[in-house]
Amino acid sequence: MKEKQQLYCFIDTETTGVHIHENHCIHQIAAILVDMDAGEEIDTFEIKFRPDDDVIEAAATGALEKCKETKDTLRARSISSSEAYYQFQDFISKYVNRFDKKDKLHFVAYNAKFDSDFVRAWAERNGDVYYGSFFWHPALCVLQRFAIWSRSVRQHILNCQLGTVCKLCFIDFNEENAHDALYDVRKTIELWNKLEKFGG
Repeated sequence: MKEKQQLYCFIDTETTGVHIHENHCIHQIAAILVDMDAGEEIDTFEIKFRPDDDVIEAAATGALEKCKETKDTLRARSISSSEAYYQFQDFISKYVNRFDKKDKLHFVAYNAKFDSDFVRAWAERNGDVYYGSFFWHPALCVLQRFAIWSRSVRQHILNCQLGTVCKLCFIDFNEENAHDALYDVRKTIELWNKLEKFGG
C-alpha cells in the first residue's frame, strides 16, 4: 500500500449552523482523496443526509438558506445521519488502518478547524470515539495558508470567504454553486494548487 504521507483528504461540510454546542451538525459532506505526489484524485465521497430530529429543530435559518435548504427539505431526505456517517467511515477505511498509529490521512479544508471540529462531533454523535485515528493532527488549513501568503496585503482584502479568495487567486467561482460541499471542496483543491504555484 502507498505511503500515506502524501495522501490528502480534502473535506468540506455544510452544517445546520456554526455552533456545535447549540446542537448544530453536518447535513452534507464531501471528501476528495488526492495523491499529492502524482497530482491525481484517487477517490471521491459525497452525501446529503437527514440530520437527527433534535439537530433539525435547532437548525439556524440563515445557515440553511445559504445552502438553499429548509427544515422540511432536510426532513425529507432518505438517508439518516448514522447511515451517512458509516458510509463516510467505510470510505476512509478503504485507505486507513485506524489501528496502525503510523497509518493516517491528512485532513485538509478551507477554515479547517471548523470542518474538523464538526466532523469529529458528527462521529461522536454516532458513537465513534476513535474517529481521530483516521487523520493526522492538526488538520491542514487552506485559509491559513492563504493568510500567510497574503499577510503583506491583508488590508486590501475585503474578506476571506472562499469565493473571494478564489477570485483573488484567479480561480473561477460561481456564487450560485457555493455552499454545496462538493463544489466548495473542488474549489478548495484548486486554491491549494494555486497557492502551491504561488509559493504560498
